[in-house]
Amino acid sequence: IEANQVEQAQTLVDEMLAADSTDHEAIALSGVLQARMGDNDEALVQLTRALELNEKFTTAWVERGRIYLTKGDFYRAQQDFTQAIELAGLNPQIAVQLAIAYKQMGMDLEAATIYDDVIDMDPMFEPATRGLLEIHYGNRDWTQFYALLLDGQRRFDVPYYYLFEAEMWSERGDMGRMMEAMDTGLDRHPSDPEMVREYLLALIRAGRD
Repeated sequence: IEANQVEQAQTLVDEMLAADSTDHEAIALSGVLQARMGDNDEALVQLTRALELNEKFTTAWVERGRIYLTKGDFYRAQQDFTQAIELAGLNPQIAVQLAIAYKQMGMDLEAATIYDDVIDMDPMFEPATRGLLEIHYGNRDWTQFYALLLDGQRRFDVPYYYLFEAEMWSERGDMGRMMEAMDTGLDRHPSDPEMVREYLLALIRAGRD
């Protein structure tokens, strides 16, 4: 819901609730609107009420999980996303949010397992590849990181993967290979502003002119 549509949406929700104050979908939507307006506490009240009326309402579990994630309550976020997946199956967008919650709790193995499952199900759902790369990088698991990175370059071919490769080589102290990654990225994306900017910064780090 865009900012300029919130007032109109709220009017519609009020009409729905006037017709039926126990309409769990309207109550959940009211919670979503409260979150969009920045009142996460009231949003949680509304979404929890919606779930009390219909505990199988997947959307409410997901929306409440997102709010918990925003508030830093990762355990409750993990519980809500898990419940949503139990109801709706392995939806990539929900699963990635569950993986983020696990990662924030320091449970990298659980997060990585979820990312792997999503990639197996939908190899073109890029957030899963990025999330798994970040876990491998954080754990300095260079073998798995590099294999997945090359796969990401083949599947998506966006500057992110060349920049991340360069970051890896810089972290490992191989400035020559860092520049090779940057050269390749610039060759493939010569008009991308971020790629050009990072390439120039890499030249400075590598001591080249």
